Amino acid sequence: MIMQNGLFNIAWLNPTSLFGIDFLDVTSHGVFLSLLSNTLIYVFVSINNQLSVGEKIQAEIFLKKQTGVSLYKLTIEDLYQLLNRFVDDNSAADLLKRAQGQSRNEKASDVLIDFTQKRLSSVMGSASTRLVMNAASKNTSSPVPLEEVVNIVDEANEIFKFNRELLQAGVENIEQGISVVDADMRLVAWNHRYIELFDYPSDLIRAGMPVADLLHYNAKRKILTGDDIDDMINRRLEHMRSGNSHYYQRVLPSGVVIEIRGQAMPGGGFVSTFSDITQHIESEKALQQANETLEQKVIERTKALSEAMAQAEAANKSKSRFLAAASHDLMQPFNALSLFTDMLRQKVSGTEAEDLAKNIQDSLGIVESLVSDLVEISKLEAATLKADISVFNLDELLTPLVNEYSIVAKTQSIGFKARKSSVFVNTDKRLVRRIIQNLLTNAIHYTPASKASEGPKILLGIKRYKQHIQIQVWDNGPGIPEQNQTLIFQEFERLEQNREVPGLGLGLTISDRIAKLLGLRLGMKSIVGKGSMFFLEIPITTQHASETSEAMNLKLTETASQENDPFRDLVVVLIDNDELLLEALKQQLAQWSDHVIAVRSFQEWQNINQTEHIKPDVILADYHLDDGENGIHVAQTILKQLETNIPVIICSADASEWLREAVSEANYSFIRKPLKSLALRKLILKQLNSSAV
Repeated sequence: MIMQNGLFNIAWLNPTSLFGIDFLDVTSHGVFLSLLSNTLIYVFVSINNQLSVGEKIQAEIFLKKQTGVSLYKLTIEDLYQLLNRFVDDNSAADLLKRAQGQSRNEKASDVLIDFTQKRLSSVMGSASTRLVMNAASKNTSSPVPLEEVVNIVDEANEIFKFNRELLQAGVENIEQGISVVDADMRLVAWNHRYIELFDYPSDLIRAGMPVADLLHYNAKRKILTGDDIDDMINRRLEHMRSGNSHYYQRVLPSGVVIEIRGQAMPGGGFVSTFSDITQHIESEKALQQANETLEQKVIERTKALSEAMAQAEAANKSKSRFLAAASHDLMQPFNALSLFTDMLRQKVSGTEAEDLAKNIQDSLGIVESLVSDLVEISKLEAATLKADISVFNLDELLTPLVNEYSIVAKTQSIGFKARKSSVFVNTDKRLVRRIIQNLLTNAIHYTPASKASEGPKILLGIKRYKQHIQIQVWDNGPGIPEQNQTLIFQEFERLEQNREVPGLGLGLTISDRIAKLLGLRLGMKSIVGKGSMFFLEIPITTQHASETSEAMNLKLTETASQENDPFRDLVVVLIDNDELLLEALKQQLAQWSDHVIAVRSFQEWQNINQTEHIKPDVILADYHLDDGENGIHVAQTILKQLETNIPVIICSADASEWLREAVSEANYSFIRKPLKSLALRKLILKQLNSSAV
């Protein structure tokens, strides 16, 4: 119905004859009405809407491409005024030269307009140039009057000029030189520092100058050197065109060192900076020289230190040799005197001279103790004293000390008591004995004689803990003030200077150092006026040593002594290079044996043996003999000669570790000088019983 009668039965709204248009066929009728409606809508929207900025820019570009420079209707006078106003007088004069023969009121040609555009663009940019020329043109209706455009451009030029001056001032006042090259490898910008660094003439550098000319100029001044300068310059230019960054240093003829860094710019061109690093290079050289000097000083100091260490080692060895010699040479006379004194006391026993002999023996003991202390402290300082660790029953160490110091205390009317212990410890028996011996000696020296009613004044006690035991030495002497309790362990420290006490004050120092060597704790407690307690702390071992060979030998010795005197028929060979000591030993041994052969060397033994054909039972030899001989070697030679294996005892005042090891390796026994009669007799009996077993 709509197709026949129209919408709402209105005939002119019939789709096939809309608005009364019925002279077209159906298809043409639809196309016509569609185009008509679109056109009306497009016109309506365009009239009622403003162009956006993007649309205006696109339209401007399209119109410029279509119309070119003929868009502007300007006279030569107009162009002259523009150049004179916005550029400079020289540009305006150049324009007139190009328009020579033409009236200034004539229409400007496209060539002159293009010339003017380029000059204006170099100053204000292309966008501002178009705005100015549009405003000045007579055939365009510019939305902005020329006066306003001039004001805008002037303001922009002022801002641009200010920014340019600010940038130029910044560039001129930096420490580095700067040069800017365009894509055509022409110099377009630089600062004064650049000219100053390369010492260029003031009239040499100009805008648009080819970089190649500058490089050739530098080559003439020997700033650039090489076999082929032209090739070097071409490669440099090609490197810059390629946009490759570079960094290198160059020494100028003036001696200035320049650091050059180059960086490509977006869109072509190259910017380079030039820094004077002469001071930095000199500082590096000075630092390098200082390092070399320091290395040389280190080498010299190291050499000096090595020499000093070598001298110290040599001095230490010399000191060790001196100590060994001192031990031997100093102890030899004491040894002989001790033996003579023992024999003297035996001969004068029960006579008036007995007390005199006893005093002589006591004096010798004091001197012997002093020398022993000095030698021992020297060995501790030189770290030559070595520990011989073994498991033993503590009673084996304490019983002889108790027997010895009971007698000493009794002679000085000092009460003495001791507690025994059967615990086993693992340490150096000889060095621990030395510590306890020093503590007991100190206690006796500083304890006043007791009255019978006051009880014991010295106590040797044992206090057992879970993991260790303490060997304690108590006395009721004067006591030690707390502020002095650390001083007594220092060398030659004696708190009571006015009291006559034998020794040099080295006993506690030696004990303290021995304890540290063994890893034991040595300490003390004291109350002034009541007394002191010194203790040595020793860990308890779970090991149990069987009955020692020493105890077994003592039993055998006692048994043998009870049956008969084994010394009477004993043949003893005595070897010592000291005639005094040799005579003393001979006389001492002669009291025990009827057969003592005393010789000073192996040669004397040879002479005697060739006539008497001796068959010795024991050899007692000093280690240090004359002409480079030693007791171990001589004894080995004698045993080999006699084809026998008898006990050998080596004696020496040098108790160093290496000597003890040498004696032990030879399977001999060692006894330290000065020799004591009782100790020597026991050792000989022990060796005889061991060989019998």
